Formats: sequence, C-alpha cells, structure tokens
Amino acid sequence: MIILASHGQFAEGLKQTAELIMGEQKNLFAFSAYCNGVDSVKELIRQKILVANENESIYILTDILGGSVNTEVLSLLNEFPDITVYSGMNLPLLIELLTISHLDLYQTLDDARKSIVLVNELLHHQIKEDDL
Repeated sequence: MIILASHGQFAEGLKQTAELIMGEQKNLFAFSAYCNGVDSVKELIRQKILVANENESIYILTDILGGSVNTEVLSLLNEFPDITVYSGMNLPLLIELLTISHLDLYQTLDDARKSIVLVNELLHHQIKEDDL
C-alpha cells in the first residue's frame, strides 16, 4: 500500500498523474490537508493503515520534511513502527515504488534523487559537445 499525503491537492494530483501513466492503482491512496474542510490527515491515514493486510508493506510519501503533514505522519510511527515514510515525494519515486516488488529502500531513494536534474546545465553541456 502506498499513501500520499500533502498540503493542498498535490497528493491527489500526483496520484492522478501516476495513474495516467500506469493505469489505475488499487493500493494507491491520496490525502490532502487544508482543503475541502480537512485540516488533519492523520486519522484518515490511520484508518487506511488499520484496514491494510497484515503482511502488506506500507509506504507513506509526504511533501515537505518537517511540515505539518509530515509531522502528523511521523506521529503514527509509534503505533505502526513497520511503516516506511519518505518525504519530498515526487513522480519518479512514486513510479519506482509502484513498479518494484522487493525494495531496497536506500537504492529507491537514491534513484529518486538522481531523477532531479538541473536541465539548464544538461543543455549547456549538450550545446558544448555539439560545438566540438
């Protein structure tokens, strides 16, 4: 199970984008704080964890490390110590989690970091190479 949690509609937008690319994902859920009258997503996430299969891995992705949503999710670790929490969620990380059955958590995080690129620099190097 993968749970996305964010300020505003970011989580829902990320879910929709992933499903546009990969099709419907039955174990992907999004919770948005501070919109539609929802300030806290903690109890919504807690309820989703409670209905998960006993042996199911649970990954929670939040938008900002140390933000209110991330802080709420981290407070669930006392009750659910086996969940894995990532902060700084992005589409490459989500796709990686959706497509790999056995995860090396550190490799997954490293792969997601490598997907963040300063494109201007890439273009600059490409132009220099083309000039040679």
